Amino acid sequence: MRQREAQLRYRAALLLATALALAAVASPARAEAIRFGDIAVTSLPVPSCDSLHGYVEYRFAVENRSVTQPHEVRIALPEGGGREGAALSEISRAVVVAPDATVTVSVPQCGLSMQGDGAAVSIDGRRQRETLRVGIENHGCGRYMSRPANTLCVILASRGVPFPAPGEKDPFGLARAEQDVREWSAEWLAYSRFDGIIIASDEMERMPPPVRLAIIRYVECGGTLQVVGDWKPPPEWGATDPSSAAARAFGLGFGVCVVNTQTGYTASDPSRLLSVANDTAAPLRNVRSVEDANREFPVVEDIRLPVRGMLVLMLAFVIVIGPVNLFILSRLNKRIWLLVTVPLIALLTGGLMFGYSIVSEGFEGHCRTATLTLLDETTGRATSLGWAAYYSPLATREGLHFSYQTELNPQISADRGYSYRASEATSGNRTVDWTEDQHLASGWLAARVPVHFTFRKSEVRRERLAVHTGAGGKITVVNGLGVPIKQLTLADREGRFHEAENIPAGAEVALEPLDIKAGATENLRNLYKGVWLPIISDRARTQRTCSKPLTYIAVLDGSPFTDNAMPAAREQGSIAVVYGIGGGRADGN
Repeated sequence: MRQREAQLRYRAALLLATALALAAVASPARAEAIRFGDIAVTSLPVPSCDSLHGYVEYRFAVENRSVTQPHEVRIALPEGGGREGAALSEISRAVVVAPDATVTVSVPQCGLSMQGDGAAVSIDGRRQRETLRVGIENHGCGRYMSRPANTLCVILASRGVPFPAPGEKDPFGLARAEQDVREWSAEWLAYSRFDGIIIASDEMERMPPPVRLAIIRYVECGGTLQVVGDWKPPPEWGATDPSSAAARAFGLGFGVCVVNTQTGYTASDPSRLLSVANDTAAPLRNVRSVEDANREFPVVEDIRLPVRGMLVLMLAFVIVIGPVNLFILSRLNKRIWLLVTVPLIALLTGGLMFGYSIVSEGFEGHCRTATLTLLDETTGRATSLGWAAYYSPLATREGLHFSYQTELNPQISADRGYSYRASEATSGNRTVDWTEDQHLASGWLAARVPVHFTFRKSEVRRERLAVHTGAGGKITVVNGLGVPIKQLTLADREGRFHEAENIPAGAEVALEPLDIKAGATENLRNLYKGVWLPIISDRARTQRTCSKPLTYIAVLDGSPFTDNAMPAAREQGSIAVVYGIGGGRADGN
């Protein structure tokens, strides 16, 4: 009897140990909290994979165990400011943690590489000796990639989907989510590095609303989402491929959502997702050098140094300070005056050179943007993509300021793939501070060197175009976009075009009907995966998207949807196009 009881206890202990082991394998790895007095900081898991564009979000749970005293906590990666030659020197963020509270701190890394490991913690301005153990991802310009950049497609797979791991020759990388979808990030930038996301239908159902909104914003900005199982998207999502019952595609903004009702995976499933996800990666893979970017999208007419003028000035300086100066002083028998005339002539020459630079370029900087914005007035969200360029004739300490919702892809070097980046990608100590906004603090804007970005942005906006129908079917609009409209084309309920020009902000004008009706349409996905600059400039092509009732194309005089990253700069040559989905109605209601 005792032997029987011992065997039963042994089997129960064995089953318990097996269950604990399986639970340990199934649960995500979570770093232990490190205590800094009243503050405890825990590094949260990051899906790991090679990636080229977008942002890696490093997240930390910061707990203040004091019941009376708030603390300011700053987290900086990598510890020690990074190693020499890194394209990105440091990213940081400071938060104030209330007593007996826990906050999640997000510190995103843009598409430039960082070298080093660990994260430094400062509490109330004091740097702590102990560092957090954080693995810096193999991400962005300047890092070695195991697969060719022109084919690399990065997929994020949730825990509920058995997505097959890539082989050595497969042209995609796979990131496995360690956390349950209920613990995923609520920031869309955290998903911008992925070209496709695959999630099970039951995970979509239990996903918290903030996380789901972040995924939706990712798709609107051109991302690819595949849901496995019987899941019904919101009714406002437009079906783009309803022919197949097993896999239905829905357009959302510039992106696409594919609902795969098949429960298992076949060999064709990865290729189906990759074919769509490659369209997401296409416009983000081509990163230009500084010279090529300014040639394609010039922010100033000529960034070359005035070599001839400088050479003439230097030659005149050498002649005057040497032979002429010595000859005149010798004739006056005042050679001792060389101690005064030499530094005086040098100072005068330096002043002339500085004055020449100021006269030719002035003190103010320059900026230029080209933006295509999808303004969905029914949901109040604006999704923008395009280019931004900045130039300053003098070094500036202020840097550039962007919003938390803007994804920046710096145009620094075209050398991607199996080797490290060229020197221009690793020059300068570039830092980013996320405390108040996305502040590109130092190392980004050098004197007389332009900096270019392609960007994607998703945000909540209140701008709208109020549309009304008067007597006799005359359509009038009120410009509520905040800036003057140069040219407006609107499709009415039957798809007929109406136009107006030069509409001031806040003004109401009547539209003139055209003898044109919407015909072949240009899919928003096709606009996204193409070359952005020619598309934004080609009004005839963007007008072909204006085919559904109560949609419009507006060419603006200025863009309220781009960040004012350099407030003191002079903006010139910018392009702003809005594709609006009307929340207003053209039937007078």
